[in-house]
Amino acid sequence: MKDFDIKFRRILIPFLIISAGSVLTYSVLRWLIFIKYNLFTVDKEILNVVAPIFFVLIPIVIWLGPRIQLLDLSGETMRGTPFSGFMLLAMFAIAGPTMVAQVYLESPTENTLLWTIGAFFIGAILFMLLLLLRPVSVEVAATINKRNKNVAYH
Repeated sequence: MKDFDIKFRRILIPFLIISAGSVLTYSVLRWLIFIKYNLFTVDKEILNVVAPIFFVLIPIVIWLGPRIQLLDLSGETMRGTPFSGFMLLAMFAIAGPTMVAQVYLESPTENTLLWTIGAFFIGAILFMLLLLLRPVSVEVAATINKRNKNVAYH
């Protein structure tokens, strides 16, 4: 149960905050720059597909990357590093709802809003399931347990 608690508090909750913040921030910036003030024109495919992918990489690398390193990713037999696989999974789990939200900005209908919410929860659920299958490294768990003993809870 401690393993789940560590993963939930240290990785999953920040992932949900980062994903919701990324979707909201990119959508507001796009609406201000390209729709409301129309400062310059860019192809819609770039704004709907390419830009969200690169935009979500920034918070993933800065805030989620160090948290994914808490997982015990040793002893893997797959090609490449499992760390990069989790980073790609997180990127697509956040970029998908961001792409759908951009379609909602262009044509506000209930149907696309439901697709945005559905894509957000599907991405979050997939990330959570794969996250729960990974063990936390022993050193990280010992450090967190030692730190929690020194903190007085009120």
